[in-house]
Amino acid sequence: MILCELISSSNSSLKIQEELSEYLQKTLHRKVVVTNDTPGFAGNRIGFQLLNETLQFAQKYQKQGGIALMDKLLGGFTGRSLPPIATIDLVGLDVHKAIVDNIYNLTNDSAHESFKMPNFVEYLISKNYLGNKNGQGFYKKEGDQRLVFNIDKKIYEPIPKFNIEFIDQAKELISNGEYQKAFELILKTKIFESEIIQYFFARYISYSLSLVGPVVKTKEDIDRVMTYGFSWLPPCALIDLIGGKDEIIKLIKKHNLLVPPEITNHSSKDKFYTLQNELDFRSFIKAN
Repeated sequence: MILCELISSSNSSLKIQEELSEYLQKTLHRKVVVTNDTPGFAGNRIGFQLLNETLQFAQKYQKQGGIALMDKLLGGFTGRSLPPIATIDLVGLDVHKAIVDNIYNLTNDSAHESFKMPNFVEYLISKNYLGNKNGQGFYKKEGDQRLVFNIDKKIYEPIPKFNIEFIDQAKELISNGEYQKAFELILKTKIFESEIIQYFFARYISYSLSLVGPVVKTKEDIDRVMTYGFSWLPPCALIDLIGGKDEIIKLIKKHNLLVPPEITNHSSKDKFYTLQNELDFRSFIKAN
């Protein structure tokens, strides 16, 4: 991760901020985004919102596949380097708890309840199952076999196989470089699994761009935070893949989420994503 969020406040010296930013970029080769002093700043506020809500969905749909299902639905083909719950295993369940508890306790925005950690995660932490750092968390390995935690039974079991045709088709389109068609397929498919993916598209865009103003200055700041910090598809590139302003407003409203001013004030004629020459959005979409 080469992102550095440089925290600013009303008492910050602009001269010192500029000098520090230059040092971070030219000497330490970091990508700097100036961020207001708010809980979770920008990257963790956006990233851990999605990670924690994925856990909530895993609990909600534990009978349909739980953890394994959610990682299947939100894998690399949706624009992230690692499936979300596997990402929490990498970070550590205890670290995840510290971050989301802090944001939950200190904020009260449109996504507030999505920062509430599910009970089964507390159970795993109480057992000291903290993720990769000590060999098991949501997943664990036994010999050559990778197992997943069954939320309902509270045991580890082999990862179930899911036969979800539209996902295989989307991955094939991505492997052929047909990114727009892949996302069109995800959006036009009307089944349980595709509706979950569509919800998380809407939530990621809605929440991340709602932080323009309160946390960062521009939508480009958000895109840089999520690419350089998380290696996730930039939200503005996702808007363009979905079809632009009108289509994303429809999707956000369909899921009863907040349409942020950054979207409503944008011209329908202009693309949202402006960093293609700096960050090729295609590199964040994986056919896996």
